[in-house]
Amino acid sequence: MALVFGAERVTYAELDARINRLARLLAARGAAPERVVALALPRSIDMVVALFAVLRTGAAYLPLELDHPTERLALMLDDARPVCVVSTTAVAATLPADCLQLDDPAVVAELSTQDSTPLGLRFDQRHPAYVIYTSGSTGRPKGVVTPYRGLTNMQLNHREAIFAPTIAAASGRRLRIAHTVSFAFDMSWEELLWLVEGHEVHVCDEDLRRDAEALVAYCARHRIDVVNVTPTYAQHLIEEGLLDGEHLPPLVLLGGEAVSETVWGRLRDTEGTFGYNLYGPTEYTINTLGGGTHESATPTVGRPIWNTRAYILDGWLRPVPDGTAGELYIAGAGLARGYLDRPGLTADRFVADPFTPGRMYRTGDLVRRRPTGNLDFLGRTDDQVKIRGYRVELGEIESALAAHPAVAQAAVTVRDGRLSGYVVPAAPAGEEREAAERAQIGEWLEIYDAEYTQIGTAVSTEDFSGWDSSYDGTPIPLDEMREWRETTVARIRELEPRRVLEIGVGSGLLLSRLAGECEAYWGTDFAPSVIAQLRADTALVPELSHVELRCQPAHDLDGLPRGYFDTVVVNSVVQYFPGEAYLTRVLTAALDLVVPGGRVFVGDVRNLRLAGHFHAAIAAVRGGSADRAAALEKELLVDPDYFATLAPATVRVRRGRAHNELTRYRYDAVLHRAPAPPRVEVPVTALDAIAGPAARVTGIPNARLADGGTEPEDLYAHGERLGYHVHVTWSAADDGSLDALFLREARLPVAATNADSRRPLTNDPAAARAQGDLVPVLREHLKRHLPDYMVPSAIVPLDRLPITVNGKLDVRVLPDAEAAVSSRRAGSRLPRRRRSCVDSSPRCSG
Repeated sequence: MALVFGAERVTYAELDARINRLARLLAARGAAPERVVALALPRSIDMVVALFAVLRTGAAYLPLELDHPTERLALMLDDARPVCVVSTTAVAATLPADCLQLDDPAVVAELSTQDSTPLGLRFDQRHPAYVIYTSGSTGRPKGVVTPYRGLTNMQLNHREAIFAPTIAAASGRRLRIAHTVSFAFDMSWEELLWLVEGHEVHVCDEDLRRDAEALVAYCARHRIDVVNVTPTYAQHLIEEGLLDGEHLPPLVLLGGEAVSETVWGRLRDTEGTFGYNLYGPTEYTINTLGGGTHESATPTVGRPIWNTRAYILDGWLRPVPDGTAGELYIAGAGLARGYLDRPGLTADRFVADPFTPGRMYRTGDLVRRRPTGNLDFLGRTDDQVKIRGYRVELGEIESALAAHPAVAQAAVTVRDGRLSGYVVPAAPAGEEREAAERAQIGEWLEIYDAEYTQIGTAVSTEDFSGWDSSYDGTPIPLDEMREWRETTVARIRELEPRRVLEIGVGSGLLLSRLAGECEAYWGTDFAPSVIAQLRADTALVPELSHVELRCQPAHDLDGLPRGYFDTVVVNSVVQYFPGEAYLTRVLTAALDLVVPGGRVFVGDVRNLRLAGHFHAAIAAVRGGSADRAAALEKELLVDPDYFATLAPATVRVRRGRAHNELTRYRYDAVLHRAPAPPRVEVPVTALDAIAGPAARVTGIPNARLADGGTEPEDLYAHGERLGYHVHVTWSAADDGSLDALFLREARLPVAATNADSRRPLTNDPAAARAQGDLVPVLREHLKRHLPDYMVPSAIVPLDRLPITVNGKLDVRVLPDAEAAVSSRRAGSRLPRRRRSCVDSSPRCSG
């Protein structure tokens, strides 16, 4: 028996005849030395037959991994230019090439007429045996051309180093080998060589070879003697009981990546079996070095195989002493011819051998030689990594990411054995940005309107539902919400409003407390259900008969009287605006509406400078990456300096004794329409040395954000005891520290702008929204262009890629990549302020 595939069993005589028939058919179609035949076949007996049939013609086979993207397969076919593509009817339908379909009745009939005796060809073993494509740093896979002599040399080496010890362990009987490695991976030859030696090879189907539990059960049931897997997969097999059953495989072959101490130790200490590590880049025929657990107590990549030279060199190509780390260069009979039609790349990696005439391959692997002669693998000298046994150039993934039009820059790293991608999204074009802004406004409207439609009229007179803590998701305590509202009302009353427009009136939290004191009160909101409910409620209160309500978005001020209002209120809605341009548009229009000397009150604004502190506080409770959450922030955050770029502005931190996100990270701003209050130069002093008509204390640690700091409300109390009116604002630093202004006169101070044109004054919610949407788009994009094992497990959008002082990517400061990203910020409350304002009483306290 030669091959077993499920219920199909093929003897050596049958296999030999099938190989010869197909070899003759391929030769008739141009298969010959220096030609390539592509194999696009599923795992099957036919794949083994086709592979050996190609070799009998003297041609080179090109294996195609069928679960790779079609574009990648097309690139390989275009690059290798095969004389024939061997496939099946089903697979051929997915390939951009004419195929020899082995299940086509005409082909089956033609094969049956072929002579089943060997072709009898003789050819030089320097001809290519196969072309294997591996990841390329330029973004283009490269085909490694490997000669026949490498396979012959490895065969002869393995007879002595691997086959003989294993057969001896099995008391001289023929062995059963599990073929689990992809045929597109050159390591699959480690299993096929056993077939050449006359043993029984079991070709595992796709499901079986990928299922550790099922594979262990299969090995036990069929008494498999040899398993060839990556060290990572070996760990899974061991955990599933590979070494615990009645029948132990005498040999576990390892390759494709570094071996862990755990796997090596278990194979070393299990009586009746041994492990053998096979090291070799694709550029040297499969196996360059080898060493077993019976030769070394600790993991090793072993010694060079037959006719192979391993040099450990420094940066000047000088041999390093034993025990010293150096880069591994390899030469010998198994050396590949180079990269197919890539002479420049070949010359870069296959360099002149300074010790023996010929060439050697620069592996990029760091190794050191023990006194015993065994080599230890220490790592890489470049960005090339091994993922699931496959060699991956990070540059190829970066190129694929950067090829997407929505990506400006890309970087890929490996952390904890997983690929992580980082992208800087390309700035959206004008139309794209407008579409994103419309989408965000539409999303808020849908949520907001649905909330009020659901609530209807069956609500209490004081309902702060929806105001939930970002830290733990629980409702903010009622007394803290009452304080939040009362401090806002007090600040607006300071402006002595008579004719008021409130943009984003919501459920009327402020209207209910202010409208009765004003001669005119207008309110707008973009949610029809909000305005409908508020109209119904205000109609029940005679004192509010002068209230005018309109359903229109914040940017639409058409139909509102100009030069009429002395105060415009925009409270706790700015965070839902789609971006800085929209905010500027709304506030500029609002300033145009007020009379000279009028004010625009912008309340409850989230502070951009404190975004990092805010998300770090959430991460401390909920976990996750603060940097990533900040990058995906979908609410608008504004630097306090922004407002002074529009008009003379007063900025003050929120009042209140409660320590919550509403007091820690938010503030109020007042924009003054000329004539505005004059600025006054105020001397800076210490807190205990306040004197004169005005004084300023700067850089005060903020007790809301730092232990041992000063409570803002204590600053107000201190100043009032001394007879001052106090205004507390943010310091220029981004640590949340405070400046306190003490004035004898009761007036609003106007701050000079400190805005730096080189730094952003707001975040970009539209871009953050696009970033959140971009991740699944990029994942699908990569799946169309790269194999699954090259698709990062996490893709992280960033504002910029961090660089070192030398201009290189600073991997150390890249944020941790989480495998899944929520589409909304953790703890983000919905854009709603549920009804809590008006009932039938003359003066509602709700």
